[in-house]
Amino acid sequence: MTIDLSQFHQVFYDESFEGLDSMEELLLSLSEGDADNEAVNTIFRAAHSIKGGSATFGFSAVAEFTHILESLLDEMREGQREVTTEAISLLLQSVDCLRDMLQSLQENGECDSTTSEELGKKFLAMSEGGSNEESENDSSGSANNGSTNSGSANSDEWLIAFKPESHILNNGNEPLRMFRELAMMGECKVKLAESSVPKWGEFQPDELLLNWEVFLKADIDQEEIDEVFEWVIDECELTITHPEKNDSDEGSEETKE
Repeated sequence: MTIDLSQFHQVFYDESFEGLDSMEELLLSLSEGDADNEAVNTIFRAAHSIKGGSATFGFSAVAEFTHILESLLDEMREGQREVTTEAISLLLQSVDCLRDMLQSLQENGECDSTTSEELGKKFLAMSEGGSNEESENDSSGSANNGSTNSGSANSDEWLIAFKPESHILNNGNEPLRMFRELAMMGECKVKLAESSVPKWGEFQPDELLLNWEVFLKADIDQEEIDEVFEWVIDECELTITHPEKNDSDEGSEETKE
């Protein structure tokens, strides 16, 4: 079962350009050492939204580049990296780059990745420069905000059970986008729950009756997985656990009846 996602392209472009304008305005309001967590978090959320939408529509160059700058913003909002003039300047250049990439996609369906690749190298160089060591040591604690899991420290392996509600595609929430985002984090294997496949007579073209298990191997915090599903958390049953642990108290479970 498929859905024509092109009908959502214009909405994506409109929301993305609006998000980029917001990012630019907030970045210009920051200054060296500015710890305006609300502003940084808003900038991060705008970038995250653009990345998710890009992945949904197969705009891989935009999604991959946005993921790079999103990582830097995540370090800032978690207190792992200070806000510097260099970082602000690089992020502003990235906003311009993303705007150009999206405009090109909107006009002719293609975009030039030359600038984004150059900026990506600068992000890498900045990342290799390190982050605040003290904050790095405390990162596992700060990443647990809002989580129901008392054991969501870094783990190499994750098991994600995802059962979306049947109408989820009508809202433009394509599971493939979520799987792509997870695959960007590490080694990802998606397994369809065969029991969820409807019989031919029960098939409805406008309903999604499938559910999946995702095995993810990545050195990440659970919060990063939660963010992938944050747009559909009220429209699915979601369970995130560590498969190597049998204790039912480990991992987290977020469901909607």
